[in-house]
Amino acid sequence: MPGDDLTAPLGLKQRRFYHLPFGLFGISLMILLATTAFIWIGVVDDPFGGEPTASVKLSTDLKGVTQHDFTVVELPQALDNVLGPEDEPDVAPPLEGVTGPRHELAQKLAGAPMQAHVPLQSLLENGPYGAIPKVSENGLRPLDAYAEPAPNVATAQARIALVLNGIGLNETMSAMALDNLPNEVALAISPYGTDLDNWMSKARRNDNEVLLQIPMEPFDYPDNDAGPHSLLTKAASAQNADKLSWLMARTTNYIGLVNFMGQRFLSDNAALSLFMSEVNDRGLMFVDAAGSARSASKDVATQTDTPFVQVDVVIDEDLDKSSIESRLLQVESLARSNGLAIASATTYPVTLRELERWTRSLEDRGLTLIPISAAIAAEHAQ
Repeated sequence: MPGDDLTAPLGLKQRRFYHLPFGLFGISLMILLATTAFIWIGVVDDPFGGEPTASVKLSTDLKGVTQHDFTVVELPQALDNVLGPEDEPDVAPPLEGVTGPRHELAQKLAGAPMQAHVPLQSLLENGPYGAIPKVSENGLRPLDAYAEPAPNVATAQARIALVLNGIGLNETMSAMALDNLPNEVALAISPYGTDLDNWMSKARRNDNEVLLQIPMEPFDYPDNDAGPHSLLTKAASAQNADKLSWLMARTTNYIGLVNFMGQRFLSDNAALSLFMSEVNDRGLMFVDAAGSARSASKDVATQTDTPFVQVDVVIDEDLDKSSIESRLLQVESLARSNGLAIASATTYPVTLRELERWTRSLEDRGLTLIPISAAIAAEHAQ
């Protein structure tokens, strides 16, 4: 009860106390704080300014990234209806029979502008001796990706496809071939050569198609031997498969395989069927350059749907100038009569000199050089 003057000590006045409205003061303070917060969030770009932050620079550079840096994850079924047609990845249509290189598809499925000498990691898998070719997850084949476009010529025009074997065995001869012959000539790299990736890179930068030579058993084996990694008719299938893995790992960016020797192997249906199936499964083509009438390669290639070309004329079976000239005339005659002729040769000095002279004037004589891959469709149409 408040005091009055009667209860105050003599000579002193009673103090007066006032009760402030603390509830009203608290409400006013809360309104002030809330208003300040709203203004801060609305005006300041970073309402959490002053707190520690970290920035990470993201790069789109895929250099050094391989297929082993990725993994496959399954999406929940709840998202099945969310992904529309535009969200689905591009996939190559199924192959129907024998199919040559699909250039437009390669540009679409590669995912980035391709550099001819740089291997696509999606087209490689690890083998026991290194990377070997394979068909990519979306159906792209090495044959599609690494083949060169054919010149736009009429089908009735006389065309010639030429394979030059032995690249990498001799540095001087290999350099002559790259420097002096047209880029339509397919260059077949020997697995027994040296610095093979360098020769592959030079060939692809020069727009030459690349093949890989596969040593095979000749008729007069073992007196005549194609080397320690030759495929043999009497060898176990696992042994031949292991040799083939070693051979295919020697380099990359080739569109197919071509035999080195191999007349007996190519006449053996059982051994050849396993080989052709492997070639087709890995998205490659095969060139039969044996020049043997007993070869079963065309029939087996048809049975296994393997892209295939058979050489008509071996230009330098005899290493003299007049014989090579005679064979070159034979090639021209076949091209004019059949519309297409396929020839092969090896990097011998006399061969390279004659080929350089001969190829200079082909166009003037109404003949057109085409990449070896462009001969696939014509070969299987016959």
